[in-house]
Amino acid sequence: MSIASTQTAGRGTPASRYPVAGFRRGMETEDMDLVLENWTEDCVLRPQSSEEVRLVGKPRCRLVIAAVTGNCDGFTYTEEIQADDMIILPFRAKVAGGLDAQAIDFLRINEDGKCTEMFVLARPSFALSLLVSEVAITLGRQSGFFRGALAKAFVWPIVQMSRLAVPVMIRLTERWMERGLRRARKA
Repeated sequence: MSIASTQTAGRGTPASRYPVAGFRRGMETEDMDLVLENWTEDCVLRPQSSEEVRLVGKPRCRLVIAAVTGNCDGFTYTEEIQADDMIILPFRAKVAGGLDAQAIDFLRINEDGKCTEMFVLARPSFALSLLVSEVAITLGRQSGFFRGALAKAFVWPIVQMSRLAVPVMIRLTERWMERGLRRARKA
């Protein structure tokens, strides 16, 4: 799939100095060295799952990004938008056993053309919640057997309940909305 590029940043801007093609290739192939090659040592990753979580430094960013990309299939960037010090990269991926997800990576770039911060927005929330659960289990396993088992014990019931309840709630909401619209037309 080709990348549609929207270049709004002029030459000489921080975003124009960042080698975004290497970053994209690294994310799509799970090559963390390539992903972080042009990041500052004190870079910040802010995942969507929690506003309180701010991961600082390449080692922490590497762990979480690897856990995320390792739990995604078909991770593909679809567009590239650049502004003065920001690169915006929408992408698609399959998560949680095949659910479609769309997300956007926002990369803040400094004067040296290095990424200082990345934050991510994703949808739908159901797929995001299941991905966060899988990432928690992956990180727990990397921390040792006990932590991995503990993460799985806490997360597994939530995942199973979500897989059962969310599709039912979506269908019920659609039906209730249609009924409400029919009643409104009659009134």
